[in-house]
Amino acid sequence: MNISLFFNGGFFMNINNKNKIGEVAFKLSIEYGFDNMTIKQIQDEANVSVGAVYYHFKDKNDILDYIIDIYIRNEIKKFKENIRNYKGSLPKKLKLLFYHYLGKDFEETNCSIRLLNNEMINHTEYTLFLLGIYHHYPDFRHYFHEFNMDMLNFYKEIVDDFKKNNEIRREIDTEDIAIQIFTTVSGFITLWGGFQPNLKLEKFMDANIQMICDYVEIKD
Repeated sequence: MNISLFFNGGFFMNINNKNKIGEVAFKLSIEYGFDNMTIKQIQDEANVSVGAVYYHFKDKNDILDYIIDIYIRNEIKKFKENIRNYKGSLPKKLKLLFYHYLGKDFEETNCSIRLLNNEMINHTEYTLFLLGIYHHYPDFRHYFHEFNMDMLNFYKEIVDDFKKNNEIRREIDTEDIAIQIFTTVSGFITLWGGFQPNLKLEKFMDANIQMICDYVEIKD
């Protein structure tokens, strides 16, 4: 992002048009659904010409490809970095993981999706956006399969780290635990994040974490 300082002390943010258009498209997709979003809406909201939109993107699918790269792939990278850097027990790391998927802070770990203007995205709407893309755009499903496999391998990495530190039973199969974490988190995201926001979060979260911890028999 290019920031210019004028002589009068004021700031002017010259955001690259492609980033600006992509962000506006993402925000409109969250609000209205990607199907319902129009190029005219993007043009008006981003305050750019229709020519500028088509200069950077050949069609709506090209815009969706950009959104997936910036707001899904990059978010996964940040998520993995936060989880790797967090030093704590398996239950606490799992709680951080659950909170991260909900876009909530846990022990001052900032995990919300933010736009260029620092506006935060509602994670329930984000979850519904992802589900909509998966169901309505079959040509993009391979991205989600790629992301899922990447996350499964990441959970295996977490499990192996705890096994190496002798914090969980070494004889338990790493992939079995990773699959349990993966399916538990996926179910949690779908039920609480997408369809049951009125459930008591802590109770729902703690029950899922306890189930995983019982399975691996955490050592004191």
